[in-house]
Amino acid sequence: MRRAVLAVVLAGLAPAPQAAAAPGLLRVLQDDATLVHGAEPRRTRAWDELPALGVDVVRINVRWADVDRDPAAWGPYDGAVRAARARGLEVLLTLTTPAPPHAAGTLGGRFRGAQRPEPAAFGRFAAAAGARYAGGPGSPGRVGRWSLINEPNNPRFLGPQRAGGRPLSPALYRALVRAGLRGLASTGHPGRAVLIGDLLATGRRAGGSLSAVGPRAFLRELLCLDGRDRPLRGAAARRHRGCAGPFAPLDMGGVAVHPYYLGHGPLRAPRQPCFPPAPPCTSPTRPGTVTRCSRSCACQP
Repeated sequence: MRRAVLAVVLAGLAPAPQAAAAPGLLRVLQDDATLVHGAEPRRTRAWDELPALGVDVVRINVRWADVDRDPAAWGPYDGAVRAARARGLEVLLTLTTPAPPHAAGTLGGRFRGAQRPEPAAFGRFAAAAGARYAGGPGSPGRVGRWSLINEPNNPRFLGPQRAGGRPLSPALYRALVRAGLRGLASTGHPGRAVLIGDLLATGRRAGGSLSAVGPRAFLRELLCLDGRDRPLRGAAARRHRGCAGPFAPLDMGGVAVHPYYLGHGPLRAPRQPCFPPAPPCTSPTRPGTVTRCSRSCACQP
């Protein structure tokens, strides 16, 4: 499988199939085109390869607009959950844009369903997915790992990224995360099972609505932290969207960053490398706990 390399990369560049992963490290693979939407018999053959590759978890993007438009679109995701369960693999479902037309606009005339998605509607989507994959009678199986929005610092998935020269996407994302967490919690999926972020590893210091916000700046805005990773207060807090007043902790399990970028794989660093190590980023549930993660990020905001 062409994309099987992802499982190896996320395993810390394990050199061979069936190699033992480091304690606590899960090897994750994603190939939606083959494992979810692929034609038979190739799809089944691909699933059958995964245990021998040492894969622990299969990540799948669930596109909000697709399942909203046609309930039958859940079918391929149901099949993937069953396929994983049959092979003893876990599933990580990423509930992501594009949003349906009634819940979001088109960003920059290019990215449908990415402009200002409605948090309440996203919460209902999360609740529907959570109920479907809660286990029990009639369910394809219980999903125990989730994440919310693929690359929210990428204008393809969420925007505007900036307004008036200041980051806007983190505030938009914060509202979506809170709604998504509530939706999943209402169907029996605790916050510790949910990752946030899934961030694009690179970004720009400045730009317009279609200019990606770098992961360090994004996390600081998301968690209402200043440039030294301290909680924003007073007038400084009021200058940042949604940061005035006490910060309600985000009840989630960790932050995810994608350590690669289009055009090159993870073995070649971009001009402004930004690969925050995973351990410090595991549980930034309140302002301040993301400190080591943001400081270790080598790229510019």
